[in-house]
Amino acid sequence: MKLRSQLLLVTVLVAALPLLGLQFVRQVEQMLRSGQEQALIDSAAALRSVLRSDGLPQLSVPLADDPLYVHRAGPGLFLDGYGDDWGPWLDRVERLAPGRQAQADAGVSPDPEWPLQLALAESAAGLHLWLQAWDQQTLFALSPQQPGERLQLLLQRQGQGI
Repeated sequence: MKLRSQLLLVTVLVAALPLLGLQFVRQVEQMLRSGQEQALIDSAAALRSVLRSDGLPQLSVPLADDPLYVHRAGPGLFLDGYGDDWGPWLDRVERLAPGRQAQADAGVSPDPEWPLQLALAESAAGLHLWLQAWDQQTLFALSPQQPGERLQLLLQRQGQGI
């Protein structure tokens, strides 16, 4: 073998080794990413099964043939987390309770049989929800990891969840 062919062979090998190494690194990265993705999917499925079996009471909601009443909000509606601005729009509230059909009622009053009351108002900014819950023991959570009271609101449009 001539020196020229030997040098050409060494050059090809020197150039091919990094390319082969790069291909190996890409395959390992792809395998690790797919393993991480599968681990996250499994963790999410386990978390979903735990959260679905939390034993929390499910509140009945009005169906499409019994829609929620939406008030027209004026300019005085200030969204600050308190219901004092909602006074003019609380003449009709919806009452909800576990295992019971929703009921429309006039005015707001604490009632242990109806622990959740809500009202809706529409303004130029969008649809606003006022919600008040009564409970015998209120638990405040300072962080998402601490136990406390939470409300999960699931909306549906024309029979499909959104």
